[in-house]
Amino acid sequence: MDCLLHIGTEKTATTLLQSWLYSNRNALSAEGVFLSSVLKEGNNRKLVSFFQTQVDDWLKRQKINTTEEKAAFFDGFDADFRREVEEAATTHHTMIITSEHFHSRLRQREQLEALKTLLDELFERVRVVCYFRDQADYAVSTYSTKLRNAYPHSLETFLGSISPEGYYFNHEDSAALWASVFGEDACQFAVFDRAAFMDHDIRRDFIAHLPTPVNNKSLSYAVERRNESLSRFQARLFQVINQRIPFWKPGRVGLNRLNRKLKTTVENIVGIDSGSLEAAKQGLRDEFADSNRRFLARWAPNRTDLLDHGAGKPSDARTGADSVAQVTAQTTMDMAEVEALLANLLDGLLDKHLSHGRALLDEDAQELVAFYDRYRKTCPEDIEGAQFLLALAQRARPGGQVIKDRLAALEKTEGDAAETPEG
Repeated sequence: MDCLLHIGTEKTATTLLQSWLYSNRNALSAEGVFLSSVLKEGNNRKLVSFFQTQVDDWLKRQKINTTEEKAAFFDGFDADFRREVEEAATTHHTMIITSEHFHSRLRQREQLEALKTLLDELFERVRVVCYFRDQADYAVSTYSTKLRNAYPHSLETFLGSISPEGYYFNHEDSAALWASVFGEDACQFAVFDRAAFMDHDIRRDFIAHLPTPVNNKSLSYAVERRNESLSRFQARLFQVINQRIPFWKPGRVGLNRLNRKLKTTVENIVGIDSGSLEAAKQGLRDEFADSNRRFLARWAPNRTDLLDHGAGKPSDARTGADSVAQVTAQTTMDMAEVEALLANLLDGLLDKHLSHGRALLDEDAQELVAFYDRYRKTCPEDIEGAQFLLALAQRARPGGQVIKDRLAALEKTEGDAAETPEG
């Protein structure tokens, strides 16, 4: 059985591709193409983490914080993966392994060599597939992702931290590293450009790398692509939220739900998805011109655009021109003034909110109900105080059945007390 190893890069429709592959898992299996369960379905990131020397953020989200806990987490993993491959090889000709984190997280030659050793033991042939995107578009999309997490700084600050000396954005260096370990003939590197994809679709383009063609008519293409980047307004508001509301709970023991709730609210505001993040893109493209020229000379000699032709932009992307025209037609303020107004508005609202205590969250409901139960035992005569506690719990979790049951019981108790004649 062969292995088709898809290593990324990030921000090249990897989530779409992975969702599509696993949504077609049964159909692909019937065509002789196998997808793993052991490696984590969708994004096979578990294999990446297995070869990382440190404990990464994915493991921390699994509550793995030390190398000892990591060793326990991966106990038996190697044997399970080998067993899965051996069983699949009896009925399949190719296994697809996919994670953009192969490119972004495995940056040391020793890690890649260890990965290659394992794959060579399990497969007859390994081929590495990777798509590379214009660094300016890549950076803006990465910035959006960072804002969705904890990043609190401006786009200009983020772009200022990027240079060809860094591995993550330097396509020449990362391609050379993978080719030096797996062999240039085993690497199939391409520019992320929808105009050049088969039928302008990365899914069809990727599946064409299989050694044996599959029947495309047997596959569903219902999985839709998501917009990758925040709008200019959304990004500015996310930045303010991250500055005022921590993304992590104290001690990084979990995510702060209020941070996520506010961001979801921002994304749902009608009309706020106008304006694109275009600032300083050309300067970044100029920085990478020389390394991109060498990268293309080796891997895509037919291209002369140095990746700066707008590659990777969907046909319905917020390129800015139409959106800006719509916004400026409705206001005498320019985009910078509108952006500042929105940021100041949110900052003021958050300042008022924080000065009056935090909002009740869903996670508070359980604690309030538990406190209510204790209070009823210690102060059974205080119906008004008990009602207040349940009202708070209901604000935190409006649809909670346990809270409804407690309210019903409390109302019955109150009714019974009202019907009891005084002695």
